[in-house]
Amino acid sequence: IYPSFIELRSNYGLPETPKRKPTPKPEFVSKKNGTTYWNDAIHPQYQAVKEFKYDESKAIELRKLGFGTVLSHSINGVMRGTATVVSLSSSSHTEKILKDQAAAYYGFGKGNSSQVYPTSLMGVIALYRQVNYDAQWYASSNSDRVNYSLEAFNDQRNLPQFFDARDYQSILRVSELGKEFETAFIATGGGDEYKRIEEIKATGIPLIIPMKFPKPYDVSDPLDAEYISLDKMKHWELAPTNLAQISQAEIPFAITSNGDQKAFWKNLKKSMQYGLTKEKALEALTLNPAKFLNLEEDFGSLEKGK
Repeated sequence: IYPSFIELRSNYGLPETPKRKPTPKPEFVSKKNGTTYWNDAIHPQYQAVKEFKYDESKAIELRKLGFGTVLSHSINGVMRGTATVVSLSSSSHTEKILKDQAAAYYGFGKGNSSQVYPTSLMGVIALYRQVNYDAQWYASSNSDRVNYSLEAFNDQRNLPQFFDARDYQSILRVSELGKEFETAFIATGGGDEYKRIEEIKATGIPLIIPMKFPKPYDVSDPLDAEYISLDKMKHWELAPTNLAQISQAEIPFAITSNGDQKAFWKNLKKSMQYGLTKEKALEALTLNPAKFLNLEEDFGSLEKGK
């Protein structure tokens, strides 16, 4: 008997994000109603709990993998608003909401914003920094002007801060942003953290790692094989060792099924063949995610009262 798993990266129960529509002419200002931030990639005022709807079919899929609790959030934009913790049980709708605003989520993609800016990773980072400085000014000014985006961003500072980094280089970028604005982030990786494991350990950032490995390359034709870089071949070889190396480096980490749910157990078992212990795997699916959400008093382990 073991506690059900906790999924930290999912948009379960939320409506699909509309795809970005091409615009006939450049757009520089948000078209949203209300007093919000000028860039559509910035929407910290979004609350996942307000749009959450229980999805029985997807809940069954996650329960079959072992998950019983999900941190659901919008995977859209640079500042994505708050995530909600929900139960995958078949209880009433109100009982499914375990914590309405459990964390703030960020990312390095502009999402479905149709505005021109930002057009690069450098622009995304500049925009994130600008919002932080605008929010600092907003909090300290005596202006009568209201901005719901900046108000929401300031209100969320005391929540767990999750950043969707997706590769080892961006984890290091997240670390620099955390230092600049004195923010303790939890970062979603991409499965390649072994490439700079010591540098990532030095950041002190807890990680969320997807169970996704690259497919084997077809090298039967030597002419085709020449186009496969050594970097890609080494990643195919070493990706299954990633979790073991993170564990051995004593970096706090959680495991997410987001990425390749169909191969979740296959890849998890493969990681254990490459050195990840069963104890660390279970901890990364139960107690660690609960700690990341500051919910370890109620979830993540089998104890009286939980």
